[in-house]
Amino acid sequence: MTQAEGGKSTGTTAKKLPNTVAFKNKFTQEFMDSPEEVKDGYYLFKSKTGGYNMLFPINAEISKTAFEKHDNHYESLSFGEEVLDENISHYFNITYENSSITNNVSANLDLLSSYAGYKGKYEEFKHDNKTYYYAKEVTKDGNTDYYSYFSYIKSDKSEKAVRYFVDSTCSNQNKKCTLDQTELEKRFLIMMKSVDFLE
Repeated sequence: MTQAEGGKSTGTTAKKLPNTVAFKNKFTQEFMDSPEEVKDGYYLFKSKTGGYNMLFPINAEISKTAFEKHDNHYESLSFGEEVLDENISHYFNITYENSSITNNVSANLDLLSSYAGYKGKYEEFKHDNKTYYYAKEVTKDGNTDYYSYFSYIKSDKSEKAVRYFVDSTCSNQNKKCTLDQTELEKRFLIMMKSVDFLE
């Protein structure tokens, strides 16, 4: 008789979970579709609203205290990722809405600009039935540089939209840190373009 037939559990399911920040954090684990990476270094994040999916870094964790959800039409969350061997920290803030207010692009860009402390214009482009309003900026706080990338992502098929913000900085300002703007932008655009509205 096998252990399964005998009704005994060895806890092997738990042992099979990957040794990554996302799966070691119980709250973050709830949002992961599977312990299998869908792209090297990323899991598939599933919104608790059921309204969208996106790529999520395997070594990032969602802040439980910063999570907010209202029925299936609103969700706001923040998550952080530290790349220890590079002394780099990434901070993400994602806000999802499914309501008529998302059609007011100007108002939503004002909200995003206010959050980012940005006063410039946005680049507009299309990708997979979505319209992106995208911008980037480098800011300085004392001796600390912040590289910010942000976008208002609007579904072309529905009233679903996401305000997506991420910034990067050196984790420890007393240690050397190299932030390659070209590589950062390339990576974050891949993540932004992974937002998939479930219509």
